[in-house]
Amino acid sequence: MLSKQAIIEMGDYCLSSHQFNKRRILSNHYNLNSGNGFLVDIKNKKLKIVLEGELINIRFITLPNVSRKDLPRLIKDELTCYYNASDNIAYDYIIVNTDKNSIDTAVFTIDNSKINYIYEEARNKVKIHGVYLIQLCFLNYYKDSIKEKNYIFTFIYHDTLYLLYCMDNVIRHNYIYKNFQEFHSLKTILQSFIDSVNISNDNIIYFANYGSNDSDLSSIGKYKCIYLGDIDTHSFLNFIKEKR
Repeated sequence: MLSKQAIIEMGDYCLSSHQFNKRRILSNHYNLNSGNGFLVDIKNKKLKIVLEGELINIRFITLPNVSRKDLPRLIKDELTCYYNASDNIAYDYIIVNTDKNSIDTAVFTIDNSKINYIYEEARNKVKIHGVYLIQLCFLNYYKDSIKEKNYIFTFIYHDTLYLLYCMDNVIRHNYIYKNFQEFHSLKTILQSFIDSVNISNDNIIYFANYGSNDSDLSSIGKYKCIYLGDIDTHSFLNFIKEKR
């Protein structure tokens, strides 16, 4: 019997739906220009949406120390002040620090046109239980393997190269390269990213999900390179379903 939970991974031109039973994941792939056939897969499901290929805007917002239940509402109110039309953006957030009176948050925002597509097509046929950025999914999946607080983290997923610079385990800068195939240029790309965000004191680069293209990642300049391995798709999707 299929679980009531489902995941959609959404790129620029296509989406993948994933349904779960005890032993298997049933996946289907759809072109966004080919109609709404994916609705059959997610009807009456508790849906999580994973957004791919999006550059993240990052804001650090300090809010009153309210309950975790009320925090998303306050964040949305703050974003309305910043952007004037919070309905046009999607966001994810993490709590950076708390004290008696305040909560410090890192808020990650993107344009929400992809999510609107799901809303418009699904309407009342599905309950959306979360919208997640693939960058944060990867960071959380590998967090037990990352020992430093300040580092560069890079991974490849569905032919897109993601570059993240994290300080105190929080994303501070990011960049993406879509349709990435030029592995011979990777060191140049990484050095350009390092120079652009003015990284000077941190010397660890973590790599993940590079497949057979990890053979030349022992070092880049002064940076020590640590390969975290490739994801197991089944485990990764179950991680998002259960824990993200």
